Amino acid sequence: MKTSEEYLTNPNECPNCSSGNISAVGDHEMDSGLSWQQVECHDCGGIWTDMYKLIGYEDFQKGDK
Repeated sequence: MKTSEEYLTNPNECPNCSSGNISAVGDHEMDSGLSWQQVECHDCGGIWTDMYKLIGYEDFQKGDK
């Protein structure tokens, strides 16, 4: 099993079996600049939560309104 720090080097692989056969489950949840979403591995059946931190935004373009 990968540690959380090891998972960050390749978050496209299951932290348990290193399979790339993973997918997000449901919608992102968000609160106070933090976001999280469940992910599942279709090979080993593992389920975990990916966590994200909002650090800003880029490329804002004003609309026509």
